[in-house]
Amino acid sequence: MNPASEAELQAWVDGKLDLARQADVASYLKNHPGEGERLRAYRQQNIALRALYGPVLEESIPRNMLRTRNLSAGCGRCAAMRSAWRCWFPA
Repeated sequence: MNPASEAELQAWVDGKLDLARQADVASYLKNHPGEGERLRAYRQQNIALRALYGPVLEESIPRNMLRTRNLSAGCGRCAAMRSAWRCWFPA
């Protein structure tokens, strides 16, 4: 098993780690309980932040901000999404 990089650990926290590496990272965390606690705390923080601010991501961007950022016509990503906020603040 290759040691887990910080980027892989953060991907694990975010639930975006490649399936091929998940078992390796789980084994790493089992052998490094301090790291496991740190990352579980990050996961709990993510859950709390999404619960608190998640609804804001579904709001439309105010018109004055669209003009400021020159997004009034929308971008390709915004057109495909329910909320243009996600272009600025991806999940």
